[in-house]
Amino acid sequence: MTLGRKLKSLRTEHELSQPELADKIGIEQSYLSKLENDKSLPSNEVLRKILDAFHLSLSTFLKDFELGKEHGVLRQIPIVDEYFSEQETVRFAQQRVYLITSSLIIVLAVTLFYMGYSKQVFSETQFQYESQGVIFEGEPDVIFSRWMALLSPDELADRTFMANKKLEIALRVDEQMISLFEYAG
Repeated sequence: MTLGRKLKSLRTEHELSQPELADKIGIEQSYLSKLENDKSLPSNEVLRKILDAFHLSLSTFLKDFELGKEHGVLRQIPIVDEYFSEQETVRFAQQRVYLITSSLIIVLAVTLFYMGYSKQVFSETQFQYESQGVIFEGEPDVIFSRWMALLSPDELADRTFMANKKLEIALRVDEQMISLFEYAG
């Protein structure tokens, strides 16, 4: 779409004749005809008056124009050139933020991957601790599996003592196993 076609479509959309629109923006009808036929470009002041007549912002007015040849023509109008320059600056800043953010995310991902792979944060080494039950001071570690071998022949012959000892050992048995990721001694 050209600038002239855009002006003509806005004028017909608002049901204005060329003389009415020319009068509304304060220019001669012949100049408006040149603008609509793409034989002339408006000045900053005339473009602002046109935008005011249709109650449009510059960004709304320019959104229908495609990139390319028409942008080159429109950039000859100083306020349009300034608007496009600002848009390019904003777009460049957004791209820059996007690239920096993407780079930081990649660096973070690689760092986390390396840390996980090298097991610096999440170790796969587990320490297992087993407890067979309560072992009193002075008793060997094998008290629960070999307690009968530790008794004297007289104690072995006494059935009451044997029954009491068997019950005592059974009450002290409390097998537990825990796994930890850190060494607990």
